[in-house]
Amino acid sequence: MKRFFVLALSILFVLGLGVQAYAIHAEIPAETQAAVAVGQTQITLGGSIRVRGEYRDNLDFNDDVKDHFSAYDERIRLSTDAKLSENLEGLVELELTNGPTATTYTWGSPDTGAKGVYQQGNAKRGELNLLQGWIQWTPELVGVKIGHMPLYLGNKLFFDHSLFGDDAIVLFKGMDNIHLTLLDAKFNEGGASNDADAYVLVGAYNSEMFNASLDVTWVHDNTGTLNVLGVLPVQNDVTDLYNIGLRGDTTVGPAKLRADVEFQTGSVQDIFGTETDIDFGGWAYMVGANMDLQNVNLDVEWAQGSGIDPDDDPDEFNMFVTSLSPTKYFAYVYDYRAVTAAGVTHSGIANTSYLKVEGNTDLTDALNLDLALIWLRATEKVALNGGPNAENDLGWEVDWKGTYKLARNLNYWVEGGYLITGDAYQLADGSDADNAYALRHGVQLSF
Repeated sequence: MKRFFVLALSILFVLGLGVQAYAIHAEIPAETQAAVAVGQTQITLGGSIRVRGEYRDNLDFNDDVKDHFSAYDERIRLSTDAKLSENLEGLVELELTNGPTATTYTWGSPDTGAKGVYQQGNAKRGELNLLQGWIQWTPELVGVKIGHMPLYLGNKLFFDHSLFGDDAIVLFKGMDNIHLTLLDAKFNEGGASNDADAYVLVGAYNSEMFNASLDVTWVHDNTGTLNVLGVLPVQNDVTDLYNIGLRGDTTVGPAKLRADVEFQTGSVQDIFGTETDIDFGGWAYMVGANMDLQNVNLDVEWAQGSGIDPDDDPDEFNMFVTSLSPTKYFAYVYDYRAVTAAGVTHSGIANTSYLKVEGNTDLTDALNLDLALIWLRATEKVALNGGPNAENDLGWEVDWKGTYKLARNLNYWVEGGYLITGDAYQLADGSDADNAYALRHGVQLSF
């Protein structure tokens, strides 16, 4: 493990340090027709309608227990982007789902408005929430963006709130090839002494040869209760988590190389009202290469995030702490649907090591195919299903996605993954865990 970490650091210093920490703007299709007002003002209306159906089975890794799931879901978005001048813009985007932390509303949710003898169905769906609502002003001195917006850092190993967004103030300044960003994000407002905030400072250098940057994040939480990845529930006075991210990318011949290293420090203070602290010591890294080989885009990525060693000091929490959206990152089943080596779902790279080889190609002008093979290991040994021994082997996963353009702005796709489980998923009686899989198809209209 150590030699891989040293290798990653070596590659990082060759590439430089790269990061992006700006708010993610909603993608409006190029075919969208804008309504242009008098003068310089331009108002662009956009949105999307997405319907999906998914079937998944055996996420408990035991064929003898029936746990299959199948359902259809839907999501609707509407946006208004107002550009009043080159330096002034505002955007409002509304999303209709089951609530402020839901990605969809489920078809056939147990609501009923039907009358008569058979009283099922006939009900409205979802509720409307603000997905984005911000003002961006960029005078010559310094730019400012304020409101509710999607946010993420770098390659999303540590921080990704791009699915639902946060309330934030962003100050930014570009000077030739140098870009500076200062971010204040509000996670929780509970009064004068019951808040959770994140403060981020980013410095980036961009050139034709390479991109280099560094960011420092301070998460300050004094809400009184912290639940780190679901495995460290504690009562505390103050939590201070610091994450330092160093990232870079460059091009060498036909290959585009990238690297990302993250270090964490800080502490959870005054556990259960005592003077005992728990110190953070997590780390993660990722190296990758991308190449265009005629009609195939090939991507190779190796990544690793720290876990908890049984021999660690009990006052240390050395698992890499992540704050992510409930979406797929590197594997459809393991990363998106199953319990990971961190002991919870949607934990990203925490206590996980993987090697991923992915190919993407356009079979026709309308049909795109993406295939990936992923080798998975727990950084520190675990027994996720109560097996007799803790193990590193998580298994292998095969992922796929085929997308077909039915018409302009109308796409249909089929995607999924098949996880061939390793010894870390062994059942309590010592028998091998059964394989898990998920399959989803959908259609989306963007306008």
